[in-house]
Amino acid sequence: MNKIKTKTVGRITAAAALSIGLAASAVSVAAASDHGSRLSSQHDSFGQSHWNNSLDGVASGVTATSVTVTPRGGTATTYVITGTTVFAEGMTTVLPSALVNGSFVGIQVIATGSTTAGVIEIVPPRPIWEVGVVGTVSLTSVMITDHNGTPSTFAITGTTTFLEGKTTVPQTDLVTGSHVAIQVSASSLMTALSIEIAPPRPICVSGLVTAASLTSVTVTGKNGTPETFAINGATTFAEGKTTVLPAALVAGEDAQIKALPSAPTTATSINISLVRVSGKVTMVTGDTITVEGFKGVTSSIVTDPTTTTFTKDGATAGLTDVAAGDFVSAQGLIGTTPTTLDASSVSISDHWGQPVHVPFGNHGNDSHGNGGNQGSNNQGFSRHGSRQHGNFRR
Repeated sequence: MNKIKTKTVGRITAAAALSIGLAASAVSVAAASDHGSRLSSQHDSFGQSHWNNSLDGVASGVTATSVTVTPRGGTATTYVITGTTVFAEGMTTVLPSALVNGSFVGIQVIATGSTTAGVIEIVPPRPIWEVGVVGTVSLTSVMITDHNGTPSTFAITGTTTFLEGKTTVPQTDLVTGSHVAIQVSASSLMTALSIEIAPPRPICVSGLVTAASLTSVTVTGKNGTPETFAINGATTFAEGKTTVLPAALVAGEDAQIKALPSAPTTATSINISLVRVSGKVTMVTGDTITVEGFKGVTSSIVTDPTTTTFTKDGATAGLTDVAAGDFVSAQGLIGTTPTTLDASSVSISDHWGQPVHVPFGNHGNDSHGNGGNQGSNNQGFSRHGSRQHGNFRR
């Protein structure tokens, strides 16, 4: 079953496909009188003459006049190469030099029982990859450790390329700790043809802001350990999806900090979490709504006529729609005191249990530890466990 199948060159087809499922192409050669010297555009389907295991054999002993082909589990056969032998990769005619030791090939002979090759179809070798984490690196070599903990060292040459995604990068981007995929050739398994560097994963820390200035921020996470990060001109600030100024970050807020592994104590971005306060309205004074929560705790919701949005039973509303006895749920940031909320949105209902407007995920039910999902609009930031301060939920 594993012997090489041969057939007379007339309208011959050659099948050579990688076992990983490369689509079969087709080759058709002119009449026998042409001795298979050219490929025809009217090719036959490979489906008519597939070889066992989708591979005809592996080439060895390649010279200008012969090639030995060994099928999987079969007996090696040597074929004569002449000046009329056609070399092809798929539907493309290639030079004889494309045939090298180790090539997967399909052979078609010029006549039944002959060992003279009319067509040799070459399957391009499948790339060989080694994946791991960089341990040590120099200008001429890199050592990586794979997921089994096995170290391997690969030579770096002047032709080695370095990539991040599809972008060519300088060799200096390859550093200790980088996650890489190294492509090597079948003929030189320990020499890197290309090195793909995975973008570094950011460090994410979330917690309660205990100190904040224009140059640093300290947060305390669920584990109770405070961590301080430097702030510089490149640090970005946001509240949910909204970009804000650095002054928006104050002590008492929740924040998610991102940093790069190369600078683990410098914040690249800071996202300030929105919190929620709910309760029964006891009075409305100016732009402030006073509410009483389930446990009788009184909180103040400070609204802004230009930035705070109001909804009532799903419809657009305003501050004038809020009256004593209503029930409200507001989203925003902690204000000047721990029981004051600067509201970005307020949802009004006439009794408990009505749906509330929660634009940044249900923080009230967020019980994830560090590394959890903050909410649908703030993915990518970790989240500490839920805490409740009176009517406030994070």
